[in-house]
Amino acid sequence: MTKPFSMRELTARVRAVMRRMEKAVVDQDILRQADIMLDRSGRVVKVAGRQVDLTPSEFELLAILMAAPGRAFSRLELLDRLQGTAFEGYERTIDVHIRTCAPKLSRMPPTRVM
Repeated sequence: MTKPFSMRELTARVRAVMRRMEKAVVDQDILRQADIMLDRSGRVVKVAGRQVDLTPSEFELLAILMAAPGRAFSRLELLDRLQGTAFEGYERTIDVHIRTCAPKLSRMPPTRVM
């Protein structure tokens, strides 16, 4: 804004920014990609309308990946975001989480091999 400006214009601009910020916060609670819907506040994941049970680590990993579609993460970066810097473990832990999470997110129910 350039000076001089009226208080009315300043108030209107501040309100507009606040409305945009509220909308952005609401949109971040529910993430959608293809037929997957993730509700962070309710900690619910649905695939094609069917609710899927995920472990807390699988849920957080999916939320991280869905929040940045198309972005490539290193194993170490995912592990850091998932467990924090205090956690010292193997980078391959992420592979296990993805391997157990992927079948749960497929449209077809997993089949058991006997």
